[in-house]
Amino acid sequence: MIYKYEGKDFKKLMNEFHRTRYGKTMFVICYALFFLLFVGIIFSFIMKLLDFEHLLYLILGCLISFLVGSYWFYKELRIFVNYKSKNQ
Repeated sequence: MIYKYEGKDFKKLMNEFHRTRYGKTMFVICYALFFLLFVGIIFSFIMKLLDFEHLLYLILGCLISFLVGSYWFYKELRIFVNYKSKNQ
């Protein structure tokens, strides 16, 4: 169970997950849309391409993609920890 770990133990598990190819792939898949939308927001601010309403939708989409990506990433982390604890 992932919820029993605290502080250093949790950071150690996160580092182990990030070192695996699966962990790196899940990070890219989960946060790719967020990073693209974030770059779009920065580009829009610089170029002043969008009006306020469209920029608001872009920010809302960025926030939603971050929340969904984080949920999915930590769900996969929880599965990794459960699999690892069963095999020890």
